[in-house]
Amino acid sequence: MSSPSVLRIRLVDGDLIGTTAFFRNRAFLKQIGVEIAGLAVVGRPVEIFVHACSIGAEVYSLAIHLQIAHPEVDFRIYSTDISPMFLKIADNAIYPASIVEHLPERERAFFSLVREGSYAIGDKTRSKVVIESANSFVNFTPNRIFD
Repeated sequence: MSSPSVLRIRLVDGDLIGTTAFFRNRAFLKQIGVEIAGLAVVGRPVEIFVHACSIGAEVYSLAIHLQIAHPEVDFRIYSTDISPMFLKIADNAIYPASIVEHLPERERAFFSLVREGSYAIGDKTRSKVVIESANSFVNFTPNRIFD
């Protein structure tokens, strides 16, 4: 089965140019999902930190993938980006309909129509993702150890 085409999003915030897409690297999602499932301990969520999350497409893709492929795993994904504008979009978690239209139904089910032409990440998935304040990958020091 061939995978659907990926709709890329390109954003500009000052000197920052970001390109992102939902489910753009399915092989990576599959492998990281296996690794995350291997870290799972009953009674505590696996805590994951993602740098350079842009507008959240990859972070929400990972959260959706984990819910589909490893529903037994409790997890939280914390994420940041250097761009406050990108993080605001990630935190709002509302995207153009064109982003979801190419997805298979099992993934599309994690989005809900909020208004004509716009879809939001569902509440269950949003509850698994924490958008932190803007940070540079270079200068970031976490306040705890992540899995």
